[in-house]
Amino acid sequence: ITINGVLMADVDTNVMTHVHVGFQVGGTTVSPTGTSAPSATFNPATIALTSGGTGTTTMTIATTSSTPTGTYTLTTTFTSAGISHSVTVTVNVLTPKYTLSLQGYDYDGQHEETLTLNTHQLVQLPAVDSSQNAGVYTSFSVDMTSLAVKGSNTLVFTHANWDCGVVDNTRNVVITDAAGVVIFIDPTVRPLSCTQSITYTFAI
Repeated sequence: ITINGVLMADVDTNVMTHVHVGFQVGGTTVSPTGTSAPSATFNPATIALTSGGTGTTTMTIATTSSTPTGTYTLTTTFTSAGISHSVTVTVNVLTPKYTLSLQGYDYDGQHEETLTLNTHQLVQLPAVDSSQNAGVYTSFSVDMTSLAVKGSNTLVFTHANWDCGVVDNTRNVVITDAAGVVIFIDPTVRPLSCTQSITYTFAI
């Protein structure tokens, strides 16, 4: 989060419209409070400004694995020449969720493709025989939250050995988090067959 051109006191008129002096980042209060509530740091904490100039400080908000989900309000006070100005930021802490979406070509036989995440079976696609998928791309969405881990993750696609006469394809692989932020994307068309698997590596 970047706060640009924070309005501080004009040293002549005492009106909060012009930045003529430097400002100092003060303390940040969090509501609701708690030992695992989000915290904020600023870099830099002090900015010296020239007359009519502007400055930027980057606000970094940190949470832990034990931070309760919910909405938090963080209020930071900036001071300059004895005048204070507060900036309030709302933070939504969401329950972790990771969703895989993809398009598979000729994904038509029940359990024709097996997806494993970190060596554990995630899903087999399609769930039932789907003749309508033969020779076309079909979109799939898979909740991968239960097997995703912090750090590096390995996703592997393998093809059933009873369908070796056909080479399937996979494309537009996208992984998003609970906020819908894309954490991995690969639009490349990749062949998938009895002799050729597909491996993706991504980090959370």
